[in-house]
Amino acid sequence: KCSWLPLTAIIFPGMLFSYFRRFDTSRGTKLYLIIGIITFVIGASAWVVLSLAIPFALPFGFIIEPAACGLTSAFAYKRK
Repeated sequence: KCSWLPLTAIIFPGMLFSYFRRFDTSRGTKLYLIIGIITFVIGASAWVVLSLAIPFALPFGFIIEPAACGLTSAFAYKRK
């Protein structure tokens, strides 16, 4: 089965991690970069599991982008 890998699936993580790194350096922490990488790995794992479970191909960004942005935003909101 063939999977979709648009250009945005390659650019999005780089821009997101760059933003997290810059934000963390302005705050003096490395927390959001680590959380962003963990949520990216969780989203990629979920995409692999879904791709194996369903008969049709899903785009990579369909799972990764909401997981990375949503989980990191939820963590930031909880942290205030």
